[in-house]
Amino acid sequence: MKKFLLLLIVPFIVLSQFRGVDWGSTKEITIAILGEPNKVLDNGILYTDFVLGGKKVYTICYFDNNKLYKGAYVLNELHSNKNDYLFDFSDWKKALTEKYGEPIENEVIWKNDLYKGQTQDYGMAISVGHLLLYTIYEEGDTSIECSISGDNYELTVKIIYSSKSLSDVKKKKINTEGF
Repeated sequence: MKKFLLLLIVPFIVLSQFRGVDWGSTKEITIAILGEPNKVLDNGILYTDFVLGGKKVYTICYFDNNKLYKGAYVLNELHSNKNDYLFDFSDWKKALTEKYGEPIENEVIWKNDLYKGQTQDYGMAISVGHLLLYTIYEEGDTSIECSISGDNYELTVKIIYSSKSLSDVKKKKINTEGF
């Protein structure tokens, strides 16, 4: 008697998400999972009390047609030495690389090279908009961008998680009327 082995091949689907919330979830589902936000906006919700890698962050969830398509962490700590923001960026970049592997993009963009080569002034260079650093990682349907940028002597360190499929739909909806 012959024995047959029947294998069912079931596709393994990995749901991409931000903070445990699946892309495409509604505001209501997101709030049910993350808790009550500090502020509800037309196109998003804001939390001010989360910690990421030991650092206080604003956490923002963005929606289009009531579907989660992007989430962001924005550093919510002040440093008197602007170079300390570079350490925060470096810590986040190191953690992301450990989790997702090498970035698909790793950019250093000098818009003005006044401070180029003066590493002790890189924080200042970023704060006035002369220097921008960012890295991009990919994991399934999610694009992850970690960046440090600045303007008017203020620095922003952030990580943005975006659904590649839902963000593409959002990009197509840009209003070009009047151009």
